[in-house]
Amino acid sequence: MFSIVPLTMLLTLYFGTHFMHAAHLDVDSSTSFFGVYDGHGGKAVAKFCAKYLHQQVLKSEEYIAGDVGTSLQKAFFRMDEMMRGQRGWRELAVLGDKVKGFNGMIEGLIRSPRCSGDNKDQSDDDWTFEKGPHSDFDGPTSGSTACVAIIRNNLLFVANAGDSRCVISRNGQ
Repeated sequence: MFSIVPLTMLLTLYFGTHFMHAAHLDVDSSTSFFGVYDGHGGKAVAKFCAKYLHQQVLKSEEYIAGDVGTSLQKAFFRMDEMMRGQRGWRELAVLGDKVKGFNGMIEGLIRSPRCSGDNKDQSDDDWTFEKGPHSDFDGPTSGSTACVAIIRNNLLFVANAGDSRCVISRNGQ
């Protein structure tokens, strides 16, 4: 067994504050999820992925059918889709990327479907893809690498994007 807190402190010392992590030890009775996201040019995309990637893996049909590898691959692509829509832009603006002035953020909130009286409350599953500008927010000014590990039924699945990697060691070897 290992401790998440010392690992987190070590990663913060090495990467600085632009890295994010996610550790979900008991996703279900046989699954744990771990992710490290290294923000490049800012931390908004890393925060976004730390918040949503595991949810996209777990709700996929492939994961439910037992195909963890395909569910991971699709979840990585899904992050891009989610960030392109109005809700994604709004979330990224809140998570820390630059907005062209305070008025742009207010305009984005006013135009958001969540604030409109015509729409019901959106669940975490409702991430529609919408084209076009939604406020003065031009999109993220940052990106993120990712390294994710899932342990399910004593099998290890690892996926990465960018220059992040996973190193496995047993007894120092």
